Amino acid sequence: MSAPLAVILEGTVEAGTPAVEAAEIRTNSNEIGAALKAIGYRVAIVTLTFDLAKARRQLEKLKPDVAFNLVDSIEGKGDLIAMAPMLLSHLNIPYTGTNAAVTTVTCDKLLTKQVLKAQGIRTAPWLTEAQIETGGNELTCPYILKSVMEHASFGLSSNSVVKNRATLKARLKEKKREFWGEWFAEGFVDGREFNLALLAGGKDGVTLLPPAEIVFTSDYPKHKPKIVDYAAKWYTETPEYKGTVRNFDRIAKEPALRGRLQKVARNCWNAFGLTGYARVDFRVDKKGVPYVLEVNSNPFLTANEGFGMAARHAGIGFNDVVRAIVADAYRRSARPLPKVLAA
Repeated sequence: MSAPLAVILEGTVEAGTPAVEAAEIRTNSNEIGAALKAIGYRVAIVTLTFDLAKARRQLEKLKPDVAFNLVDSIEGKGDLIAMAPMLLSHLNIPYTGTNAAVTTVTCDKLLTKQVLKAQGIRTAPWLTEAQIETGGNELTCPYILKSVMEHASFGLSSNSVVKNRATLKARLKEKKREFWGEWFAEGFVDGREFNLALLAGGKDGVTLLPPAEIVFTSDYPKHKPKIVDYAAKWYTETPEYKGTVRNFDRIAKEPALRGRLQKVARNCWNAFGLTGYARVDFRVDKKGVPYVLEVNSNPFLTANEGFGMAARHAGIGFNDVVRAIVADAYRRSARPLPKVLAA
């Protein structure tokens, strides 16, 4: 009897994507494929484009036992990623990650903030485009302009942080002209930045991995606001990139703050109905109060980046991370575990 088949469902990498981002996307898929093979699966790759019929035909022909959903954009559009779980659900294929509804909500930062507020989870105040355009009282704190639907620091730069309403209105027009889509302004929390990865399984159905702090070192430009902007995330030769370092040791020595981050992350897992794996991004103000920035239901899993490093600090090997995520896909679909997972 042949080994079960896992399909890795990928998005597309568009022209102009920074080399390091394109490489991370490829590495993410390759490492997950290698882990699936190590567990005992055969592996095939299907790319999801606007030609949904083509992807459907490929999936129907392959008849996979499970799909590992890595779609984080479709032809450059991050707001369309819910099409992946929709298609997989329609074809009755067990798949990793969250369902279409949860994917839609967590992809939309404004919907995310509304859920956080409704659930009593602290998040920074915000202004919609309409609220920015119609004017109002002067800003009482700096705000940062962000894309509503696009992630991975899309469109973020030091000029995204503004201190008065006139500049905010002007900057909004600039962002919409230079990029696209809908934008909003979020109160800028001047403090420390953290993220915490979560993995299905363990106590109460979720394992909280060690939180990581993004430390702004002396290499980071002193005249710029401390944010992980597009340059800091993707352009390796910039001082912004060199000046932002992931660190697990500092928070390990602060049990009270670590406990607060863990409690909020668990609340996010439950409030959004997250499954498989996720990451919660925080800013912590100077009083030690955490504010949730984003809930990412489909973060990169690469072994030497954030999620993989957090798992390693928890003593969980990368193959076991993939095993837990795939097992959760079967659990949610009410399918029995194959022998390669039940062993």
